[in-house]
Amino acid sequence: MRKRLVLVSGADRALLDRLSDLVLRAAADFGSAIVHTTSETEDACLLLGTVRPDLVVLGVGAASADGGLIARMLRQTPTLRKAPVLTYGPGDATPQPIGSWLGVPFADDAAVAEMRRLLEAGVRAPRQS
Repeated sequence: MRKRLVLVSGADRALLDRLSDLVLRAAADFGSAIVHTTSETEDACLLLGTVRPDLVVLGVGAASADGGLIARMLRQTPTLRKAPVLTYGPGDATPQPIGSWLGVPFADDAAVAEMRRLLEAGVRAPRQS
């Protein structure tokens, strides 16, 4: 089985580490994962310019990396357009109009289940070239 490539982007380092651990749990059914974390919008955009992730976990909100810019890049780039996206942010925030939503705080099991669902959907979807 090939490893799944996942980008986790947001401003809170502790939350990025927690989400990375949860991605690894979710990806266990698919072999494993390579997780790239970044709190910098520029780094996320550079990475998305070179790879096709199997899942993007994207922080939104005042303290997060510019999730809106990254979301636009995902929608406007043909090879990234169908990448599964899980956006997260404060529970009272208005979700971005892209992907699934995870309000913070969240239960680890709920996050893992949603990540697993998105990874599984990506496995079934035809890969774009």
